Amino acid sequence: MQGLQEAVCFNLQNRSLRPEQKRLIELLLLERLFLEGICRVLDISAYHLFRYMNELYREIPNDLNAQVSVQAALELCCYECESDELWSFMGCKANKKWLWVTQDRKSRQIVALHLGDRGTAGARGLCENIPEHYRHQAAFFTDDWDAY
Repeated sequence: MQGLQEAVCFNLQNRSLRPEQKRLIELLLLERLFLEGICRVLDISAYHLFRYMNELYREIPNDLNAQVSVQAALELCCYECESDELWSFMGCKANKKWLWVTQDRKSRQIVALHLGDRGTAGARGLCENIPEHYRHQAAFFTDDWDAY
């Protein structure tokens, strides 16, 4: 029985996503559905979903094209940003995936993203993805998690 399970798992991981599945994944991610739900709806493995999500995230510029409006620059010397982390799990609760997010409080624009663990390395990864002009001119508000 164990050999059959391994063969099925191997076949699922080596099957590639079709273009229409990739487009649906993009739309479902925009709807903020649970990752496990996306896998169920499209009948794909978590391996394929994360592999495609990694492809998508590699295409995103490090600064996420974040722009500070001229009016905001005149009104404020210091920008305000909120940082937080959220998680989902795939298959079992032991397989947690953490998404770290920083957004501008006024415009609600996403300033930085990082996919990693919930520890100090995850917080450091988010910090490294924050654009320079925000890093030097913003006050960051968090939930006081130790990793920050």
